[in-house]
Amino acid sequence: VSLDDSFTIIGGSSYATDIGFYPIAEGIYTDTLKVHTSDEMVTVLLYGESAEVIPYGPDVHVTEEEISFGDIYLESDSVGHVTVTNAGLGDLVFEDLSVTPDVFEVLDPVHTHRQTVSLDGGDDYVHYGNAGNIGLPTGNSSFTSEAWIHPDDMDNTQTITSWGSYNNTNQANQLKLTGTELRHSFRNNDLYSDVGDLTDGWHHVAASYTSGGERRLFLDGVLLASDTPGGVGVNSGYDFNVGRRNNGSDYFDGFIDEVRISNYAIYTSDFTPQLELGVDGHTVGLWHYDGSYEDATSYGHTGSGSGGASLVAGGVYDAEVLPPDKVAWIPIRFTPVDETDYAGILVVMTNDPDESVLSVDLSGTGIQYHSNVLILGDVEVEEGGDVRVPVSIENTDVVTGFQFDVTLPEGVMFMTDSLFLTTRAWDHEVEGDMIDNVLRILCYSMNNTPLISNTGMVLEFSILVSAAPNYYPLEISEVLLNGEDGSNEYTGHSNGVLTVLPSGDVSYLRLSTDYLNFGVVSPNDSLDMELILYNDGT
Repeated sequence: VSLDDSFTIIGGSSYATDIGFYPIAEGIYTDTLKVHTSDEMVTVLLYGESAEVIPYGPDVHVTEEEISFGDIYLESDSVGHVTVTNAGLGDLVFEDLSVTPDVFEVLDPVHTHRQTVSLDGGDDYVHYGNAGNIGLPTGNSSFTSEAWIHPDDMDNTQTITSWGSYNNTNQANQLKLTGTELRHSFRNNDLYSDVGDLTDGWHHVAASYTSGGERRLFLDGVLLASDTPGGVGVNSGYDFNVGRRNNGSDYFDGFIDEVRISNYAIYTSDFTPQLELGVDGHTVGLWHYDGSYEDATSYGHTGSGSGGASLVAGGVYDAEVLPPDKVAWIPIRFTPVDETDYAGILVVMTNDPDESVLSVDLSGTGIQYHSNVLILGDVEVEEGGDVRVPVSIENTDVVTGFQFDVTLPEGVMFMTDSLFLTTRAWDHEVEGDMIDNVLRILCYSMNNTPLISNTGMVLEFSILVSAAPNYYPLEISEVLLNGEDGSNEYTGHSNGVLTVLPSGDVSYLRLSTDYLNFGVVSPNDSLDMELILYNDGT
């Protein structure tokens, strides 16, 4: 490594240079970098290893041989899933997922182990140790701070990553949202850009800084803004937090995933963000949040959820790549369009060298929602009176006639010739007969004419009530709702209730009191007290 041109670093500033490692064969490499000044020389020991990557293969296993959705109503859907396990040592790649026929739809695979941090914007955050102790870039060091975020709102200030001191200018390192602005702050030394509403889904955010040089701000891999800040000296004596400032404010509301801090300015121009960030030689800490707050690097910088922070299913990942020893669900949506049985097939194509194509049988039945209900209305009448009982039909299918039995309580009599059809049954005849205490009503059309409309009253009949005041059920049975083809379309019924009230012609005795106290009366004396009897009837 050599740099022929000399350069000057002014007092209180820094200069960043890249040191590359380009091995040409397997082995261990060592060297020494010498940095000469006008009056001294300093050295940096360089070490690197090179080895051929041993390719490992995947091993796909599908749990289900068939998915049956059963009966599903038309204009609705149902989702089932096929369970896929990668039992190999290499990544399993879903190269193609297809289903036939088109009433079945295959959705993106769901990795069951993937999770993300959920924060409520009130007091939730992820806490780590002292920034200096865990090796985060401090002082004027180069860095990249990045994460995937899905905010629930764009209100106020919401911290994404934070370390350093906020009591002093240029001693903090904070990536955050301020309203609709994405902002990086060294404290009173900020770079920002308006990004609009980010609540529509996941977005990659990053701030990248070269020591003594340029600072850049990125959204979804696009360079938004840059500057060359001066006087940077991030304080190493404060804790690192995700989702809030270290003074306990500016909490994030939403989801944060794939947080990575690097000691290098990784991004200098537009790029394509990785869905799942990886560890390289510049990585200080990386947190996937898949089941824990553990660091993906060997440094072991494990955090802890504080407040009400929690890990929930979801997050950012490549759905088409399943890591070793992990499980994915392949969701299948079934949306029938006709009343018929459906049979289909799911074809799964992967990079498994031994079994690259697998299939799963699919089946389901489309059914029409049927609801054809006969309803007997509730009525009330005074003892000794008569009342008309309404009969309604609520139907989704065509009904051309109907028949039913209703059991009349003792003291209740059907009034002959009281049957009255509504205009829903305009081309119909109706008959009613008593069999013991059961009233059977039959309504039919000689022309097999359907009832008009699909809801409302179709019939009334009268009953004479001599039963004592009380509540009596009017129970329906033997219901037939005749369809156009003669089939019984009945799906249910609703019984009525008869309420018998006291008659206005009866007498009711009421006393003025139920207690007479004569006190102490001498022998041979007498005392009269008044008791009044009232008739409250008519």
